[in-house]
Amino acid sequence: MRILVIEDEQKLNLGIKKGLKFEGYSVDSAFNGEEGQMLAEDPLQKVRYIGNA
Repeated sequence: MRILVIEDEQKLNLGIKKGLKFEGYSVDSAFNGEEGQMLAEDPLQKVRYIGNA
């Protein structure tokens, strides 16, 4: 499963990403909504929304 983390606080973003990678997930991250939306709308990615806005 590939996960997209969108979090503007850099330390938190990197910490979440590191923890998920440690658990074996493939992780992409964005530091703002615009960047996250661009990654989520990439037709080559299969993104399913599972979090809070």
